[in-house]
Amino acid sequence: MANETQKFLSYEGLGTYDSKVKAYIVDKADTAKTSAIEADAVVVTTDVTTEGYAKSYTFTQNGATIATVDIPKDMVVSSGKVVVNPEGQDEGTYLELTLSNATSDKVYINVGKLVDIYTAKANATQVQIVIDSATREVSATIVAGGVGSTELADGAVVTAKIGDAQVTKAKLDTDVQASIDKADSAIQSVATGKTDGTVAVDGTDVLVAGLKSAAYVETTAFDAAGVADTKVKELADGAVKTNTSDISTLKTKVADLESVTIEAISTDEINALFAEKK
Repeated sequence: MANETQKFLSYEGLGTYDSKVKAYIVDKADTAKTSAIEADAVVVTTDVTTEGYAKSYTFTQNGATIATVDIPKDMVVSSGKVVVNPEGQDEGTYLELTLSNATSDKVYINVGKLVDIYTAKANATQVQIVIDSATREVSATIVAGGVGSTELADGAVVTAKIGDAQVTKAKLDTDVQASIDKADSAIQSVATGKTDGTVAVDGTDVLVAGLKSAAYVETTAFDAAGVADTKVKELADGAVKTNTSDISTLKTKVADLESVTIEAISTDEINALFAEKK
């Protein structure tokens, strides 16, 4: 069977074959009309099929058989179906046709060969298509850089679609970059300085203007509030009061002294003091 030519009548072929039969009928009818005494109608019947044939067309006129056309079984397809990897054929999908003959021979037609074979264009700029020649499967991938602002709809890129830490500084607007630069150069930390009267700005001690030493002396070096008032009162009630009284007394005595007239003793008075008393 492998080296023999198998023939079958397809559905398209049946149309052609039917037109041939009709032409044959017309031809036979014309011949019958010409030879007949009276141009009686030619009748075609398929009631009786000649044994061994798929179908028989019987032409009669005036009750007499003019001709019979028999259609062989091996030219008619009795059934057809799609099968995958049929035995004895290369791998693939086939159309299996069963002929209407005594042995029900089968004819296989590779479906893949009934269509045009396409190949994918290499080095596509946006979408690269790949066709598997064995399985006929088609896949497509977006070429890197193939989708630009023209292909993206307005508002297509939203925050939820951007991965965390995926936007770099270089991708930001220049004004935003400038603002970030200012933030980077600004003071990052302020802490207590290593020495008194300073603060540490980004790790460097800076003197605080107007901050005198008293600002960073321990509180134990100073009297508590109200102590000075108490001391002043104690001083006023004590030594100051005493001194004030003494000064007042001294002033009285000074005044008494100032009221006395003091004259220098005369020589006669001195001599009188030393004169012998008789």
